[in-house]
Amino acid sequence: EFVEYKYVNAKWHSYGEDLIEISKQFPEELIVVDGAGEEDEDRWKHYFKGGKHTFCQGRIVYDEFREENLEEP
Repeated sequence: EFVEYKYVNAKWHSYGEDLIEISKQFPEELIVVDGAGEEDEDRWKHYFKGGKHTFCQGRIVYDEFREENLEEP
């Protein structure tokens, strides 16, 4: 079962160390932290499971321009 908790505008500088310990207590659960820095482009996800973790930096990707997609106003 998927459970989602949201905290907006929260600062939790030791979250990584804390969630590593929590994930050891619940080794079958995947914990995902979505984060955003002060810049619009600074987006990331941090995954925790069974005392292990991996950090994934976000990327902004745009679709390729296709002239056939242009529309009249």
